[in-house]
Amino acid sequence: MTEGAAKLLRELALLLRRHPPHDFVELARLIGSPEFVISLTKILAELATTDRKAGIRRRDPSRADILEEIRAVDPTKHALLRDAQERLFDKHAYPSLRDLANALESSGIPLPKKPFRKRQDIVLSFIRAASTMDTKDIAHALSKIASSKTKSELSNWSSMIVPKKHVREDG
Repeated sequence: MTEGAAKLLRELALLLRRHPPHDFVELARLIGSPEFVISLTKILAELATTDRKAGIRRRDPSRADILEEIRAVDPTKHALLRDAQERLFDKHAYPSLRDLANALESSGIPLPKKPFRKRQDIVLSFIRAASTMDTKDIAHALSKIASSKTKSELSNWSSMIVPKKHVREDG
């Protein structure tokens, strides 16, 4: 018996330990039967040819996984997407998810039409979509991303709405 076959039998025995003793007696009796050997041979041959991982749900790649794959292939695209990721996580530039979603819509990079509950989810969707694009197209799309209103724009609006004597100047 090969070492691989012996290891497989040990692992099967560990699985079978969950069964009561009379199941082992029945199995031992069946192993001597030629019909059982034929059935067992068919089952093992089928298991050897089927994709054992088909039932296992693999996790989707994370931002780090995607960026690492890109780094190995295209360092320029990696740097571009890494910088974009940092910009998109900046809560000063995009205070709310709605601000971030609106900014990303202006880029032209297609995102799933689903409600995002976390900043990391929308950034991951953006990274996934952008990772399939050409570097020049990504740079062009990123240049179209509108930043949220800056402090100066907000202070201009506030000066129109609130009288000057009520507006406090910060240094």
